[in-house]
Amino acid sequence: DYYVFKSFPNPIPLDNRIVKMDTSSLHKWDLMKNPKKVDEQYKVIAQKIIRILNNHKNEKGLILVNSYKPDLNNLLPFLKDIKNRLTYNENKVDRNSPEITNSELLKIHESKENSVLFSASMWEGVNLKADLGKFCIIATSPFMPVAEAKNPYAAVKNRRNNDGNEWSSMRNAFKFVQGIGRCVRGTDDRAVTYVLDDGCNKHKNWLDKYVEKDSNSKWFTDSFEDY
Repeated sequence: DYYVFKSFPNPIPLDNRIVKMDTSSLHKWDLMKNPKKVDEQYKVIAQKIIRILNNHKNEKGLILVNSYKPDLNNLLPFLKDIKNRLTYNENKVDRNSPEITNSELLKIHESKENSVLFSASMWEGVNLKADLGKFCIIATSPFMPVAEAKNPYAAVKNRRNNDGNEWSSMRNAFKFVQGIGRCVRGTDDRAVTYVLDDGCNKHKNWLDKYVEKDSNSKWFTDSFEDY
């Protein structure tokens, strides 16, 4: 019946948590009806991933995608040049490969030189502090299906809140925030995040509106710069 709302600024220095947004080339959601163009966009994203990894040759990192199918599966063929650095659940690509948990993947990541985790299931609950994660790449935007047939839970939540798709938009935006936080784990930690999907613009715009209600939340949107 009673609560107090408290908000605090981020104690992590801005320079330690920069987010570089490059959303000039991927317009995947607008091209879903044209598979050939979508494939071209995956190729462009893969080229950017390779360039970023080459700039972080001696560092470990994380690549986040929205889904294993189609995102991870469609990107892999274009990432052959750096595939030896990628640490991912091969069962999601080839069902003949043994299933592996995120905990097991993290152990491999810790022991493997210059490993880069590649996952659709590490947006939350993963701690890549210090040398375990010096960079993060958000290759494709987190996106929750809202159609009744695909996600009845989200459809009901949106309907009960009488807000169109605002509930699911909020969840997408918060998942975006969570993903960006996987590699910067404390005031003395430092990592850079690269955003390569124009779908993330929607999440940042939603967060900008949230900042209008709570100025202490501006620490997050202040970390963005063009790339």
